[in-house]
Amino acid sequence: MSGWGVPIHIVRHEHVTVERLLLPTRSYRLHRGALPEAIAVWDRIAPVVDGDTDVFLSRSRLERDARRVTGDEGLDQAFADAGFVVMHPQDHSIVEQIALVARARSLVGVSGSQLHLSMFARSCRTVIEIGDLQRRDRPLIDQVRLAEARGHGFFFVPLVTVGEQRDVRATLDRALTHIG
Repeated sequence: MSGWGVPIHIVRHEHVTVERLLLPTRSYRLHRGALPEAIAVWDRIAPVVDGDTDVFLSRSRLERDARRVTGDEGLDQAFADAGFVVMHPQDHSIVEQIALVARARSLVGVSGSQLHLSMFARSCRTVIEIGDLQRRDRPLIDQVRLAEARGHGFFFVPLVTVGEQRDVRATLDRALTHIG
């Protein structure tokens, strides 16, 4: 799947002694960004397709989600009504997730790991992170670094509430202003 085509050799001995062991550095460095090697792997994994779909990555079906804000369920319907494909990543295989993200023209999601799928979106796409209880008014630094590495137009929509509930209409309107 990764496009390497390198044979895998499994050593079945209990103990192995080597003269020299080379370990590469991490291709993605937490809070610091991605090396070109990481981007090359992401490009090999994701299919090359035209960006023709607007995608909202939903967290509304996650049980015990610490990032949930009362009213988040309304985001699914609001983005669907605006013409977005609403995807619940946990309901799809990783291959399906990557394929949908790769063909996304714009990718929107609440702060969190599901939005890190943007690493498989091609350059010059729009990625919009929506704030939550943990990140009300600033994006996750790793999401910013992924956007920088991929060349995405990146925008952040702060958490907007009415009382204790997310203001779904204001969130949708603010997100749509960033999509051309």
